Amino acid sequence: MKYKPFPIETRLYFVTSVLSRHKPIFHNDYFSLPVLRALDYYVQRGEWLLFAFCLMPNHLHALLQMTGVNTIQKQMGDFHKWTAHKIVELLKQSEDKTSLSFFREMASGSSDRSHLVWDDAIAKPVFTERYLTEVMEYIHNNPCKAPWNFEKDRSEYRYSSAKFYDRGEMPVIPVEDIRQHWFSLV
Repeated sequence: MKYKPFPIETRLYFVTSVLSRHKPIFHNDYFSLPVLRALDYYVQRGEWLLFAFCLMPNHLHALLQMTGVNTIQKQMGDFHKWTAHKIVELLKQSEDKTSLSFFREMASGSSDRSHLVWDDAIAKPVFTERYLTEVMEYIHNNPCKAPWNFEKDRSEYRYSSAKFYDRGEMPVIPVEDIRQHWFSLV
């Protein structure tokens, strides 16, 4: 994991996870669902609070707080391992030999895996309200900016929590309202 995390594990983190060499596979529900389900799984298990997210074709941004006994490194490692396994499984089912070959090639030279789906996660602690605001805007505006330009209205992007903050509507997976938690986190 890049950027050594702050030692207080209840800290709020801005996390970015990128697919190997930015390979875009999250373009529909088929490949996106395992990632969204995994995010929700850790919330349901009480291991983290999810405040914001945006799943783009080749990366994930999330704002989360660790609540369990595991560190951010352990949690993101488990998240990557489980989602990578599911993604490879789906690639096999869909007979996407090109993507399977790509992720296999990314793992060449590795003794502990047959496919390398994710690069290391980047976890940055969020210390100030100003940085929190920047992070939230960055996460939610991502689908509307170049090179993506998926939506003119960020709250229309399906794989994002923007609609919760902009319209009060729950996204595809539930999030906690950071506005109700911020002062208890700093």
